[in-house]
Amino acid sequence: MSDYVVVRCHGLKRYLLSKEKILELASSQSLLEFVDKLTNTFYAEKIRGIPLVPEAFQRVFANEFYKRVDFLYGISPPNLAEFLKNYMRKFEIELILSSLIEKLHGTYTIMEQIPTLDVFDLNLNEIFTQKTFEEAFEILIKHPPFNEISATNRELILKNKSMLLLESELKRIYYTKLLESIKKLPKASQAIIMEVTGIELDITNVMIALSNYLYGYPPDTIEKSLIPISYKIPIETLRKLMTTKDRETIRTYLFQYRDIINILLEKGETAAYIYTQRLIRKKLEKIRIEFAMNVAFVFYYVKMAEFEYRDLTSCVFGIYHHMPFDKLKENLILVE
Repeated sequence: MSDYVVVRCHGLKRYLLSKEKILELASSQSLLEFVDKLTNTFYAEKIRGIPLVPEAFQRVFANEFYKRVDFLYGISPPNLAEFLKNYMRKFEIELILSSLIEKLHGTYTIMEQIPTLDVFDLNLNEIFTQKTFEEAFEILIKHPPFNEISATNRELILKNKSMLLLESELKRIYYTKLLESIKKLPKASQAIIMEVTGIELDITNVMIALSNYLYGYPPDTIEKSLIPISYKIPIETLRKLMTTKDRETIRTYLFQYRDIINILLEKGETAAYIYTQRLIRKKLEKIRIEFAMNVAFVFYYVKMAEFEYRDLTSCVFGIYHHMPFDKLKENLILVE
């Protein structure tokens, strides 16, 4: 059954945009030109007639990515389906957090734009149609696996409207479930998928641990926000970084990711995120042929589709805000 999914991914990969096409799109001088350059691509009909604002394009690109993975979820054997559901929870959490932030600020998402998908845990309409933060949160914690947020933290989140604590709890659930599901995949594919997931987990925790250095967040807030699992960097090491302002100390403690940390310290969080994603992309491109008939190829396809969604989103926002081409290119994952 996994073999069938792998074969379908080989076919579906043909619909992904080339790196050359991404660069061509990024060079557009307007969103109208961007639309014209998407003629004869997978997205041509999807964007026909939509408002020429970046948010409208972002929703189309996101929805098409979600649908691509939802299709794979529907044809996958149980262990691969479980992994895909756990991986896609990252995007579900992004949508949930965005909605709850909107409710705190009194704004609302147009729900018709959000698809209902089997690969997601929730019918997101249940969250988005609630009027208040409290009502949405109460709906959220009724559904597995989000009901695993402890009673103590539920109380703190509601009392303090703490988005940082909520985000930390959701990411803890995400990584715990994802790591468990990787172990159920065929052994030949586990190592590369675990490595990529581990890098993302560690770098997420590094960004949290260095919030005092980067943004001046208080250490007690950072402590509550750390994801209590790790890959290469022990949690105790991350705690030691919560108060330091010394760059060499940071580099020493985080030697496993020296290149990423150097970029973080010199250029900031966004540049470090892009570098990390490019690093992951290169790792996956290297194993693409070796794992051409393994489950790891499904992961490769999902990540490439994700990178395409992220890059197209960066393009439309950059073009709309008249970002210089060279600057926009720095924010792309698929090209350098």
